[in-house]
Amino acid sequence: MDPRYASFIWACFGIAAIAVLWNVFAPLIERKQLKQRLSESAEESTDHDA
Repeated sequence: MDPRYASFIWACFGIAAIAVLWNVFAPLIERKQLKQRLSESAEESTDHDA
């Protein structure tokens, strides 16, 4: 087997693994940030009501 072929395959596996991890963690991070913004917004709205 040609060693260049093996390095190509492992590079493809690495890129695929990075893409999968990004697809798992990006929504989680975005959800956390959204919850934080919503809680800050709720605190501001209750401060204005008082």
